[in-house]
Amino acid sequence: MLILINLLDLLVGLLYLAIIAHWLISLGAVALDHPALGKFKAFMDRALAPLYGPIRRFIRPVNGFDLTPLVAVILVGLAWSVLSRILGLLV
Repeated sequence: MLILINLLDLLVGLLYLAIIAHWLISLGAVALDHPALGKFKAFMDRALAPLYGPIRRFIRPVNGFDLTPLVAVILVGLAWSVLSRILGLLV
């Protein structure tokens, strides 16, 4: 069970990194001069669409600023906190 918790913790950490990387690229903080970064952004758009889609139905951009990644990080953190406590009780 501990291996499962550690694996899920790793996956949540990678999801955090993906959300932050996608957010930085979307803000323009990372230049997309290299073709590989354009492909990476397209991949991240497709990979994070299932997570962002339901959030975007409820949270609209504020003055052109998309709050979806921030809300996604908070929701993933809350879900992981609850799930890790439940799994911790089973150990």
